[in-house]
Amino acid sequence: MHAHTHIHTNTLAITQSPRQFSTLHRTVIVSIRSGCSYRLAPEHVFPAPLNDCVKATRYFMANAERFGVDVNRIAVAGDSSGANLAAAVALRARDENWTPALKAQVLFYPPMQAINFNTPSYQRYRCTAHLDLPSLVSACLAYAFGDVTRFRLSDFARNGHVSAPALERYRTYVDVSLAHNSTRPIEPPILAANDTLWEELKDVFTDPYFAPLMARNLSRMPATFISTAEQDVLLDDGLTYAARLRQDGVDLQHRHYMTIHGTMSYMFLDAARDLVGDTADYLRGNL
Repeated sequence: MHAHTHIHTNTLAITQSPRQFSTLHRTVIVSIRSGCSYRLAPEHVFPAPLNDCVKATRYFMANAERFGVDVNRIAVAGDSSGANLAAAVALRARDENWTPALKAQVLFYPPMQAINFNTPSYQRYRCTAHLDLPSLVSACLAYAFGDVTRFRLSDFARNGHVSAPALERYRTYVDVSLAHNSTRPIEPPILAANDTLWEELKDVFTDPYFAPLMARNLSRMPATFISTAEQDVLLDDGLTYAARLRQDGVDLQHRHYMTIHGTMSYMFLDAARDLVGDTADYLRGNL
């Protein structure tokens, strides 16, 4: 699943990455592209884009033989917001007991929660040019509600969109301490609670199909490959999701790259080529 912040597509990543994977690993790649394969926000809000991805995945699995594919060896994959959709599809497949089950999920620098916009990586990289905090929050709101203009983005920058009780209730779901060792100090999150705004947001923001880290447990998820980028506001989302998968006994491979968010859009980068190679190796060994 390809996307860039749920609202427009990254054409360069779409045209290059699947071709790279299919060349390096004898794999059938089905590209579910934003705009032409699934509906986009803000015109179509959650869960419409996810439902389109689920429908496309189920159709492909039901017709795998027609495409010369072993239905027992199918993975979902996505980059950025496409990784959010891929993880949500995998979660739906688990919860709905799809038979056969998905073999794997492959997630590149995924956004996985909308509770805490003050994780260490949000604080450290909030002004990074490729994906800054205001742009990400705006895209998140567009996916959730369509109309962004009624919200003040500054409320989210200080976690002013969530009530204090809710932040405490979901603390373990987004616990970045699971992902950080003592060599990476954790800065305390800023909190400027807003109970009224949280009432408006909570039904979507706590839905695990919108934010997969909101799942109460992640056991029985398919084998997972996660890549994270160092200079990325979403670094801690990926690290925390990986830590929770590991905690719940899921077969996990995590690769971290000293690069920026969206690195697969820049195949001239060593990190992008390494990521494609590592992913192809993973698929070769796990499908």
